[in-house]
Amino acid sequence: MTRCSTWTPFGPIWLKKTERIKSQISPEARDAYYQLVYYPAVASATVAKIYNYATMGDSLAIDSLMEKDAELSDYYNTVMSNGKWNGMMQDNHIGYTKWSIPDKNTNPLALGFKVENDINPQNDTDEYSIPAHRYSKNISGEHAKWIFLPDLGRVEGCMGSDNVLFASADNPAKNAALEYDVDLSENGEIALGILPTQDVNPARGLRIALQLDDADIKVIDARQGLHDEFGEYTPGNLAMSKSLKALPEPSGLLLSGWMNGRRLIRRDEVFDNMRWLKAKFDTTPGRHKLRVIMVDPEIVLQQIVVNPDNNHYSYFGANKSTK
Repeated sequence: MTRCSTWTPFGPIWLKKTERIKSQISPEARDAYYQLVYYPAVASATVAKIYNYATMGDSLAIDSLMEKDAELSDYYNTVMSNGKWNGMMQDNHIGYTKWSIPDKNTNPLALGFKVENDINPQNDTDEYSIPAHRYSKNISGEHAKWIFLPDLGRVEGCMGSDNVLFASADNPAKNAALEYDVDLSENGEIALGILPTQDVNPARGLRIALQLDDADIKVIDARQGLHDEFGEYTPGNLAMSKSLKALPEPSGLLLSGWMNGRRLIRRDEVFDNMRWLKAKFDTTPGRHKLRVIMVDPEIVLQQIVVNPDNNHYSYFGANKSTK
């Protein structure tokens, strides 16, 4: 298995495409491109990077990115189309502590954000990433199959169901599956990175299944890490409901922002646009066949992290992957 540093959460392919296309746009279309494509993509990525660096305690990087953010907004307001849309992008948007717009853009580290991890960690780890579309085999099911969804997520694309309306089958052995060759370490852990999705059928929850080699199929509650923004799953609501299922315990993964038993600020599936599911297998170290099996069609798979390592900080998986 070849491991290489081909993926980083701060350099997604779609962002590189945005920069490349910008240089090819004709002069008369540049303002329209900046307004409709370039600014939404680059400004959003810049703010995301600011909060990513906040989790690592890197204030210098944040200050530099805040300058870039200001430059992007200033160009939109005063230069683009000769200032036609001046004031459109004047709202403050960095340093939220409540629902209302901040009084000014503020470095998140100046808001009492405490970081306990090394901003320059040693990456001597067995953790590595596999983009979901880099499977070794794609097996169709009775009612659906996994298909590639291009330009979705942080890499080239994700894997999702070709039939999102099929009735979930309770026999995963007959369902669509993706196979991957993985090298497991002694801990036997796998993490699945899925795109956030709602619990659209509370009576059954959300499910996806894993199988290692020929062992029994393991069905996972894919609501691990679901952000209960509206307090739906309170003890009172659970007691009154005849169908609502309690949320499972969170994964506890550092990938999900859990460190020393608590979740880091600004780390949940909403801010990260990623929900992490964890599965542990009793097996021997070495090469194995991992099968990711579709159970409920609402789940979109972006990434697999093999040997997730809670002793080494990585935001979306160690910066090495398989080809």
